[in-house]
Amino acid sequence: MALGPGNESSIQFDKQQAWSCFSHGIEIDTPVWHSYGDVLGVKYAYDSQVANSRRVTDGDLLIIRDNETVFGFGYIDFIRNELRPKLMNRCPACKKGGPEPRKTLRPRYHCTHCKANFDEPDRISVEVTASEAHYSDTWTPISLAASDLEGVYLSHSRQNAIRPLDLAGLRDLLRRKSSMSALESLAVGQPPKAVELPGGHRVTKVRVRKGQSGFRQELLRMHGNVCAISGPQPREALQAAHLYLYADSGKHDTAGGLLLRADLHLLFDNWRIAVDPSTWTVEVDPALYHFPHLHAFQGAKLQVSPSQAPNPEYLQEHLASARARWAEEPNPNGVS
Repeated sequence: MALGPGNESSIQFDKQQAWSCFSHGIEIDTPVWHSYGDVLGVKYAYDSQVANSRRVTDGDLLIIRDNETVFGFGYIDFIRNELRPKLMNRCPACKKGGPEPRKTLRPRYHCTHCKANFDEPDRISVEVTASEAHYSDTWTPISLAASDLEGVYLSHSRQNAIRPLDLAGLRDLLRRKSSMSALESLAVGQPPKAVELPGGHRVTKVRVRKGQSGFRQELLRMHGNVCAISGPQPREALQAAHLYLYADSGKHDTAGGLLLRADLHLLFDNWRIAVDPSTWTVEVDPALYHFPHLHAFQGAKLQVSPSQAPNPEYLQEHLASARARWAEEPNPNGVS
């Protein structure tokens, strides 16, 4: 259950800290990281059983990494907390938590506390505080090896998923190692300044696409609740994408349409993602290399049945435009 009005912590920039946050790798067909439900570039998820979890607060700097790569960093905008049950392993001998399975040795489990070996642990349900630290407003992709952080850790507890970092040392590291002008994108060690933007409303005239709702409904009837790139999705997340410039014809052609998840639709319309109709596979702008959950779609098969595949001429024209744009972009990563 949610923790009520206090479920989002208050910012204390005077006590700002930096944290290295470990997350497991991603699956090809989903943007959600499977360690706790992390979404790269958006949020980092953990619970109160994780060491240092209660020390993390709004305004802190998060470095997101796995065992090999640092993917980027961002300041915490807010933290959302919720009480949840969690199934945990417990040693049947000493009743302490933490036994993990071994890959090859038998018995499969070993307790680091009492040194007992056993085939299966006891499993108990405990209530934990599940937290999501959101940092998308200041997310900055970088490319570093995880080993580069070794000199700036404030603790030697390598087993901890969340480890404190020295802010000054981190600033120096980014200056020496980062190839993406990370210090220009984000002033490390300083909280982002709040900016008040003008609000209100204005009256404007717009042209509305007639038949857009019907176009989407027909694509949903044809393909079901399936994004052509990322697979099954909630119906609300799916949009009807035109594979041609609708403004030129003003007509809806289902042979020139695909259902795409909202974020992928935006990327498709901006030529950051395309489809090669000769292989019916996805091509991703190399500039998106530092967004693994997007770059993972490179080479993925289009998830549309052959009998309902769109007109390849539309896709070929879009692909040619996308490739031409990519060729003009600087590519500091050497990815092709």
